Amino acid sequence: MSFADPMAITYNAVVKNLVRTNQDNSGADYYLDGGTRKYGVAVRHTIPARGGNGESHMIRLDVDEHDANGVYLRRNSVWLVAKTFDATQNTTDLTYALNALRDFVTSTNAGKLVARES
Repeated sequence: MSFADPMAITYNAVVKNLVRTNQDNSGADYYLDGGTRKYGVAVRHTIPARGGNGESHMIRLDVDEHDANGVYLRRNSVWLVAKTFDATQNTTDLTYALNALRDFVTSTNAGKLVARES
């Protein structure tokens, strides 16, 4: 099963619909050219060989900023990684941890993080 195509994300209170540009066995990529901002989402899975330990799942949002002339200015990128170490994955507990961190990163706490608070 895969994410919806297009993938809808909300950026600065505006829904952006990113179209899937690639899908393979280890993940997928989504993209939207929004003019002065280009949006990309990458989804990746690292799964060990049968019986191996550790499994990881990553989703990353990249927002490339350009000026009005199309000159690249910067990339802002946020990564969320869910990983199991040293054993086979416990999907329930890993999902609990993922949701707990997602719920913690409110607008207020995201602002504190980028303001270098810890």
